[in-house]
Amino acid sequence: MAGAVGFSVKMTFFDSKEVVRRMDPKKRRFLAKFGAFTRRTSKASIKPGGKAGKTSSPGSPPRGHLKKGLRSSIYFYADRRRENVLIGPILMSSRKGGAEALKSLEEGGSTMVEELTLKKGLRPRRKFDRDDYLRTGKRVRARIEARPFMLPAFETQKSNISEIWKKANPKG
Repeated sequence: MAGAVGFSVKMTFFDSKEVVRRMDPKKRRFLAKFGAFTRRTSKASIKPGGKAGKTSSPGSPPRGHLKKGLRSSIYFYADRRRENVLIGPILMSSRKGGAEALKSLEEGGSTMVEELTLKKGLRPRRKFDRDDYLRTGKRVRARIEARPFMLPAFETQKSNISEIWKKANPKG
């Protein structure tokens, strides 16, 4: 998964094909529940952006500044053949930065951004106001501190794994 953000959970209980065949519906329910709970936890951790220019502090989940932004792009897929679940944001073609930006957001790192210059006659203010700047068209590398949202959600649900199993399989 070069550059993508997300997690895969693999479940294997026994080697016997007969046992695996019988466990398949239970595994499938468990993986779907685990994926859904992890997705919900990661989406809930991304708070609304609030005032323009307000960002999250490093180490805490990112803020969602767009209506159709990061929160709405988080999905899960329970893969029956491979017996695992993939959980994470789906790259949209309209999103700038792609996998590199998502990886930088989750783990920290750098990505390319468009350089801005202050409009003539204006002085920089303490609070960033995008309307005071012009786009230069030049791309520069920017350092991004980690703002993880998938790993904390994954770890939270991983610690609840026995409870998720019970919810997925109430009779056993």
